Amino acid sequence: MRNLGSILIRQLNCSKL
Repeated sequence: MRNLGSILIRQLNCSKL
């Protein structure tokens, strides 16, 4: 279930863009 955390962090990074 660590993939879920990675996806969440990636979405947060995209939002900062």
